[in-house]
Amino acid sequence: PYAKWGIQYVAPNVLASGSLGGLNFWIPSGSQFGDNYLFLADNGNVGLGTAIIPSEYKLAVNGKIIAEEVTVGLTANWPPDFVFENDYNLMSLYELDKYIGEKKHLPGVPSAKEFKEQNNKINISDMLMQLLQKQEETVLHLIELKKENDELKKEIEELKNK
Repeated sequence: PYAKWGIQYVAPNVLASGSLGGLNFWIPSGSQFGDNYLFLADNGNVGLGTAIIPSEYKLAVNGKIIAEEVTVGLTANWPPDFVFENDYNLMSLYELDKYIGEKKHLPGVPSAKEFKEQNNKINISDMLMQLLQKQEETVLHLIELKKENDELKKEIEELKNK
């Protein structure tokens, strides 16, 4: 009884309060709007698998995405090389251990609670910056530990030669 494809204009707020209006490509399934496949909102935003598009997103996808390559345009200062400056206050491993023991997450990285408060969403560019900063700090700690290890080896050799 239903056509294979339907194209319709959906007025704002018809699908949900605060929803955008736009052109909906859908397969009727007996409900008023059927299964949404492509929604072109009045403001130029696009929905794939959904007609409910938060106005701050240019693309909303209800489902998994696969791509050969993804490029993320970073808005933050890249990379966080400030950790290599002489005046950078690198947290000691003892301070880091205490922080993790108390807070149960790395400093500067959102906790599970903060993640949930953000509706389980992260900004990929921000997270890349935070993780790279943690990686750079880890390298600094490894260099420091290597120097300490080499110094101890040298002291041991000197004691052996006495």
